[in-house]
Amino acid sequence: MTIQLEAAQALAVVERARSLFGTPGPVATSGAPLQTAAESVSGAGQQMSGLSGQLVDRHASVVQQQNRELVTAGRTDSTLEARLASAAQITEGGARQMDTIVAQTRSIAEVAGSARTPAAEMMVLKALRTQVARAQSVVASTQQQSGQAAGEVRALSYGSGELPQAPADLPTDKPGEDPPHGEDPRYWLDVTKLTYVGDGELAPPNYKQVGPNLWYPDPEGGLGYVPPPPPAKYPLDLSDVRVIDPDSGALFPPGYQQVAPGIGVPHPDSYYGAQPPWPKPQQPIDIRDVVEIAPDQLAPWGYVEYMPGWWVPDPSRP
Repeated sequence: MTIQLEAAQALAVVERARSLFGTPGPVATSGAPLQTAAESVSGAGQQMSGLSGQLVDRHASVVQQQNRELVTAGRTDSTLEARLASAAQITEGGARQMDTIVAQTRSIAEVAGSARTPAAEMMVLKALRTQVARAQSVVASTQQQSGQAAGEVRALSYGSGELPQAPADLPTDKPGEDPPHGEDPRYWLDVTKLTYVGDGELAPPNYKQVGPNLWYPDPEGGLGYVPPPPPAKYPLDLSDVRVIDPDSGALFPPGYQQVAPGIGVPHPDSYYGAQPPWPKPQQPIDIRDVVEIAPDQLAPWGYVEYMPGWWVPDPSRP
């Protein structure tokens, strides 16, 4: 195979990789109209507040329900908008990197024909392979980030359309009392919300580290008491965490995703389709109990290492 043909094939590979990113479009916004609607409903309730009677009381109840649902939907829309904007930035960033790689590969391909010696051809070939490897790395990195963003979007909820009712298996909130650790689904780690943050990068605001380079939304937001999050839809079971040597060539079991180098957890879309909420885990991981232990320190009694350097209570121990 001639060096010109090698160059043409390498250019075709990186151009095909660039085509995967497409052209990002504008992100629609909808949270503000819903917030306006909530304010209108609330205003209508205030206008009726000076009246009395059974019909007025019923109207007030309906207004309260509609207001709460619209406010919740507005917040969800605002969160969705932020997630979509983040996804657009991921795509745009990958596209810019790919544009640079395509331009550099095209320049190398143009000078490939001038290589007259085996040494010169080897240099050109090495440069082409470097560009192809860079393109593959950009695609893989973007796919990983996009998968995480997609999981966050899937986790959003607009509610049931009715006033929220606490599920029977959730503890009732009582002022001054904390829910039992390990038994409250609202504080279990959800695999779709684990976020990888590389060395030297900043974690998202109000996130808490729960593993090597892994961060998770802090249920308290670092601001003290706030309403607890919704129950985990895809809770992580302690026995499902898999740790391998990234350089060993070992593979994770089928249906797993790598969330950090050498760390894998089950993927909610392991069968390429929307999956229903997972059953209750046998060994749920409560974010409030996750601690980091230095190599020269002892973990608290009754704790087990679930990721390198990170420990949680062992539910099998009394």
